[in-house]
Order: sequence, then C-alpha cells, then structure tokens
Amino acid sequence: ADISTVHHLTLHPEEVSVVKLDEKEYSDARWFPMEEVLRGEFHPALKQAIRDLRAKRAFEALEKAVGSGASAASSIADADRTVAHLARELVQQVSA
Repeated sequence: ADISTVHHLTLHPEEVSVVKLDEKEYSDARWFPMEEVLRGEFHPALKQAIRDLRAKRAFEALEKAVGSGASAASSIADADRTVAHLARELVQQVSA
C-alpha cells in the first residue's frame, strides 16, 4: 500500500496577502484553487496530496457527525441522513 503524508497550512486572506516569495526564484508563483490543480497539468503527487487532504476533511466531517449523534439533529432520521450523506462524500473522496 502507498503511504501519503500531507502537511498543510491554512492561510486566511490577510495572511495570503503578506506572503513574500523571492521573485528571482519564484517568478511564476501564484495560488491555485484545488480544483484547478486536480484538472490541470500538475505533478501526480501534488494531485494525490489534494485528494488525500479532501478525504481527511471528509472523514473528519463524518466523524464529527457520528460523534454528535442525534442530539444535533431534529430526529434520528435526520442524523442518519446526514451521516449517510457524509459517508458517501468520504467514499467519493477516497475513490477519486
């Protein structure tokens, strides 16, 4: 099995605006939306890192929903629908 280790840092808009890269070394540097990377001509390892990050986020959302149970939903049926939806999202992300 392949192992993927992804380190990510979430930057808020005000943090992004102050990032300074060496223009000589990174003359063409810019921020890319994840969807653009996945559709574009980028290294397969970068694309896999994005898929893995999305799968991790989907798992965390499912885990949170299962942990909160029906207490956060108006009924057990609502909670089950939420969990089923999030489980499908996780499978889609892992299968991507």
